[in-house]
Amino acid sequence: MPEIFPVFDVPEIPAQEVGTQRYYESMLFDFNIGDFVRDGSNKVVRCDGKTAWLQWCVKTVLTQRFSCLAYNSDIGTELEEAFAETDRQAAQSSLERTITEALLADPAGRTQCVKNFSFAWGADHVDVSFEVTGVEGSTEQLSIELKGG
Repeated sequence: MPEIFPVFDVPEIPAQEVGTQRYYESMLFDFNIGDFVRDGSNKVVRCDGKTAWLQWCVKTVLTQRFSCLAYNSDIGTELEEAFAETDRQAAQSSLERTITEALLADPAGRTQCVKNFSFAWGADHVDVSFEVTGVEGSTEQLSIELKGG
């Protein structure tokens, strides 16, 4: 009597390396105009993974935490609370803390370290510069203008 269940050897599936690609491509965003960059045929321009990660860093710093229901509580910074501090030293300390926490909470795990903060205060803003190190070991300098200072 023939078997009703087929019998066959299970093929061996080669193991894939986990985490070989940490930075993924994305669409190039221009923060000055507030829109995606387009080419001559009006198609959105793609950027490499490292540029996409740096764009994510800038976007995360500029996003107020808890202001957008689509994001979980790890996304964004507490800029309003930092600017409400009584003096600049306290505000700088708060900005450094909230930016570091936000960037290290990267859901994709691309950020390894945030350090070397510097601040330049204007009448209605503060320019914050810092170094961010990715998991691949490369360090990039970011400078962001924060309104409300």
